[in-house]
Amino acid sequence: MIEALSEISLKKDEIFRSGYSEEEDLAIRFTSNLLPKEFEIKTDNIGNLIAICNQDPLTPKVLLGIHLDTMPFSGKYSSSIPIVIAIKSINKLFEEEFHPKRPLGLIIFRGTSPVRFSRGCIGSRGAVGELNEKDLYISDKDGVLLQDEIIKRSLGLSSSFPTFFKDDIHTFLELESDFSGILEEEGIPICTVKNQQGPVILKLSIVGRIQYTCCTPFDLIKGPLNAFTKILDFLYKVLKENNLFGGMYDINMEPKVMGVFPTRINFTLDLRSPDLKLRSELLSKVKSEINRISEAENCQIDILSQSSNSPHIFSDSFINISNKIFLKNNIKPIMIDTGILSNARWMSLVSQQTGMMLLKHKRGSSPKKEEIDENDIILSIDIVSEILKELVCL
Repeated sequence: MIEALSEISLKKDEIFRSGYSEEEDLAIRFTSNLLPKEFEIKTDNIGNLIAICNQDPLTPKVLLGIHLDTMPFSGKYSSSIPIVIAIKSINKLFEEEFHPKRPLGLIIFRGTSPVRFSRGCIGSRGAVGELNEKDLYISDKDGVLLQDEIIKRSLGLSSSFPTFFKDDIHTFLELESDFSGILEEEGIPICTVKNQQGPVILKLSIVGRIQYTCCTPFDLIKGPLNAFTKILDFLYKVLKENNLFGGMYDINMEPKVMGVFPTRINFTLDLRSPDLKLRSELLSKVKSEINRISEAENCQIDILSQSSNSPHIFSDSFINISNKIFLKNNIKPIMIDTGILSNARWMSLVSQQTGMMLLKHKRGSSPKKEEIDENDIILSIDIVSEILKELVCL
């Protein structure tokens, strides 16, 4: 199953499926055919696939959430492992005798990765009514509108954006691959997440006052490239000292001329923290350092825009259930923070509690089949299945 999913890719030299693409369509279709026959499968108005068993409108459901689109170079099995464990966990439940008190469901979100439309978690935003008319008119690099891609794959759009979920979820559990490498270092296959660190995002522009070339003595050079490097060094120092996520990306340098240093650099700075007070303090330090660097490097640095999202703290009750099952299976329970885009953050708007679990994932663009530990997969399936069983039988 893992290998079959990994073959569904836009590119042959790396595994890549963008949101609202033919490759994502094929992967979702392939996966839906593997669910037990007891599940009723629907598509909501944003194109998410939703499968529910034992549907009861009066009883809040337990919902497992995954996505099948990927980030470039995220690894051959980055989105395949979570869906394999989700499907196998559900099937394992139905092979055993259990008496659920709650409906059980699976949702496969569309467009979680922000690669194609520069907007993450499109499917989960739409599922809870947090997309607006303006969002529909964003386009990809080829000028294709998000609205047109959604219409191809959904029940049809409405200006009122009807949602499939209306405060009727007891527990939403998201499965995602661990891109940090922590689980690989710890030697365990699965863990729970305590916090999703909330980002503050600055779009910055550095403009130099003097044009330098490769003929300029290096000790005389001041300007955008030096300023950019110093900002990068300072940001990573802040992140490392405080054990936070973040970085710099969307980097564009002008002019692109051989032998000429850039006179303009536009880029995005991303600082994430589970603590809003700490994030505010560190952001002030970063801005002060940017002002100091601007003066030292004789260039103008402007903050073009600033946006932020709040952190998301996952439910203690879910973490307690998970830890109990980890110990039962002789796995050391660890809790980590993540900077991953989280569908759970949006699903918390319609859920009584949320949880997120990370799965050990071999980093690199194309790991070999033998680098996937089947024992880790089996153990993760057992754990997720036991957690689901406890949640639906509460």
